[in-house]
Amino acid sequence: MAEAKWSAEGTVVAGLIERKGFTRIEIASRLRVSPDVVDNLCSGRTKLKGQRLKEMAFALDMPEGQLRSMLMASTPYSAEAPRLATINEPRATYQHDKTVTIRGGKIIIVPNGKRAIPIYGSVTAGQPGRTFSDAEDVEFMTDWPSPFERWGRNVTGSSMEPEFRERDIAVFENRRAEKNQAVYAVRDGEDTFKILREGKTGEGMLWPLNLDGHEPFSAEGWQILGVLTARIRYGAGGLRDQRDYPLNFTFRPGWKSDD
Repeated sequence: MAEAKWSAEGTVVAGLIERKGFTRIEIASRLRVSPDVVDNLCSGRTKLKGQRLKEMAFALDMPEGQLRSMLMASTPYSAEAPRLATINEPRATYQHDKTVTIRGGKIIIVPNGKRAIPIYGSVTAGQPGRTFSDAEDVEFMTDWPSPFERWGRNVTGSSMEPEFRERDIAVFENRRAEKNQAVYAVRDGEDTFKILREGKTGEGMLWPLNLDGHEPFSAEGWQILGVLTARIRYGAGGLRDQRDYPLNFTFRPGWKSDD
């Protein structure tokens, strides 16, 4: 068995995973690696660095610089090591605070019994597009009894029509994806919103709902970070419509809802 040369760093990683409400298997799924890789990182047998560090920060929903600083401070020569080894921090401050602060310093009051869902700009429903940014706005949803985090993106493009139109908000949850679910995926600074399907030879594919002028593409290299859990749409006069999708809800290309 490999020596745990970076046990202090491993303690930080393991503590963060626990405090954020994830299991190691869930983190392995988000990183698209085997659970053994995560176990080695948590035990200190493997050092968290380079691209893997960036991916881990993204999987834990925290800034890369913050994670890097915590790992550096955990080394034996750091005076902060004893404090950081226990990592006693809340899971996600926007879930539990009575107010949230979004881009530009705008402060928003969160109603009782609700959670604030950060909205991170646009995700294309055509060609893969932008990456995460600081939250531009929030939506409120009734509190849900699970450890999973949720976030929203504004839909652009037409490949997920008619169920998802321009300016709809797609809300994702960071749980493991199953085939025929609508998912949020990223790769090399791009992101996309598509249906995860299995190809004829067993390979993963990302399919549009709208097959008119839109083509599926391989899921190879794409990191699936979330599964669709709700769609929010604003109609005439600002009327808000929210459609929730249960855990076992699946999509197929060409599928159309009743609305």
